[in-house]
Amino acid sequence: MNAPGELIALHVELLYRLDAGRRLVQTNEPDPQPAPRVFVGRTEDGVVVHPRHDLDPALAAEVVRLAGQLPRYPEGRGEAASYAPIEAAVAAAAPVVSRWHGLAYRFAEPSGDQHPEVIEIAGDRSALVGPFAEFQSELDEVAPFFAVVRDGAVVSGCYSARLTGAGAEAGVDTLPAFRGQGLAAAVVDAWRVAIARSGRTPLYSTSYDNAASQAVARRLGLVQYAETLSLR
Repeated sequence: MNAPGELIALHVELLYRLDAGRRLVQTNEPDPQPAPRVFVGRTEDGVVVHPRHDLDPALAAEVVRLAGQLPRYPEGRGEAASYAPIEAAVAAAAPVVSRWHGLAYRFAEPSGDQHPEVIEIAGDRSALVGPFAEFQSELDEVAPFFAVVRDGAVVSGCYSARLTGAGAEAGVDTLPAFRGQGLAAAVVDAWRVAIARSGRTPLYSTSYDNAASQAVARRLGLVQYAETLSLR
């Protein structure tokens, strides 16, 4: 099992493309976007800080200093106020336009039996309709894609939202009418098994304001190993 410090390093590499100094450059996705100005992750192994490559060096140094004063994880878990000095320093340079405060999980043991409705979407993409239609053209980039299909259409799907040779981050969506039935947990569980078999480490993360995603994590028995903050 990977140590928390190794997992958060993998998480960062899945989310972002980094320069030689491990500063953030852009998001790790087919249509990359500018990275946030700052990423902070807290684990039992300590705090990691990744400023964006173009952040003022003095501000980057100040963010690193302030991050070193954060309470030792998991003390203060979920408390946004812990990061107020960092956010204030970043906002003093330019307004913070978006903020992510989230949870990063590792998988425990697979649940065992696969849900009987879960299938892998591969060659036949005809069930990728409605909100899932965008995956018609993106399937190769996000594979493996596991889903529950009803009446010929995907109603819940899990895919690789971020992927490298070492790991993958789960992305999961369920149509509103089909939530609360355990379908999201079922497709995520099938996805993680496939990712593990490929030799990669599967990871799952969400934000503190996403109650539905946290419920999926609880249902699967995922273990929170880190807390993260990113500021744009």
